[in-house]
Amino acid sequence: MLTELRSAVLTTSDGSFWFWSSVAMAAAGFGLALLWRGLHRARLIEGVPTAKIRSAAQGYIELDGQARLIKGAQILAPLSRQDCVWYHYSVENNGNPISHKCFSVSSGNSDNLFVLEDETGRCVIDPEGAEVHTGEARVWYGNSPWPEHGPLGSYGILALGHRYRYTERIIRTGDPLYAIGHFSTQGTDYQGELKHDVGAILRAWKNDPQKMREFDLNGDGRIDMQEWARARQAAEKEAIEQRARRATIAATHIMRAGNDNRYPFILSTYPQENLTSRFKILAMLGLSMFCGIGLASTWAVLTRLGSF
Repeated sequence: MLTELRSAVLTTSDGSFWFWSSVAMAAAGFGLALLWRGLHRARLIEGVPTAKIRSAAQGYIELDGQARLIKGAQILAPLSRQDCVWYHYSVENNGNPISHKCFSVSSGNSDNLFVLEDETGRCVIDPEGAEVHTGEARVWYGNSPWPEHGPLGSYGILALGHRYRYTERIIRTGDPLYAIGHFSTQGTDYQGELKHDVGAILRAWKNDPQKMREFDLNGDGRIDMQEWARARQAAEKEAIEQRARRATIAATHIMRAGNDNRYPFILSTYPQENLTSRFKILAMLGLSMFCGIGLASTWAVLTRLGSF
């Protein structure tokens, strides 16, 4: 077997050999990317402790609860018209029935806000930019660019004789929901440290010459240490009054994608353990691709160059 492979490597034309070698190297690189992606996500899920909404810290955290609609809202999956809190859909043209090539007709994700609820509170989920894993996926077929029937009225699940394939993934109200992403609170539950508010007020005042003249008691055109201390006291009083006014606003917790790509925003209807296992399997697949294809392509290149 090795002899035949060596012969094929040596007799293939230069153009074909280097083309397929480049493809193989790209595939090995893709395997390495899968390895990193799977391990990174698995370690994040295992390493970030699960928080309760009421006592959650601000920043990158994970929550576990149930999916709910925002009060008064309704979200319908576009293909099946089923009630849900999130959906992804795609419509593909089966194209040539012999080659089985499919061409995208339309697709889209829901960007509607919904809620994750645990026993301590509710957190608004902004799904834009989320990586969503859900087991609720359906595929069916028809003969129009938009389905005339839902999955139960699709005349079977086989593509034979049908031009279009419809795919829909949804998260339903009441589904278990795991989320890891950037968490923040607006309102009274968390307002940060007072010194941060004081500093923001002082910075605004320093850019307002008329305001600073109020603290220049001796009128010499500069703020000395004693006058600056009076300004700080006034800023602290102003910050406390602002917090008191904000206390009348109900707290709203929200989770969304952050600005750091190292910390992905993930939503899943799978339990944490299952999701971690899926990412580890992805990592193992990536490792197999990287090692197998990488070693084979390296051997082929070295053989071609006469090193073996």
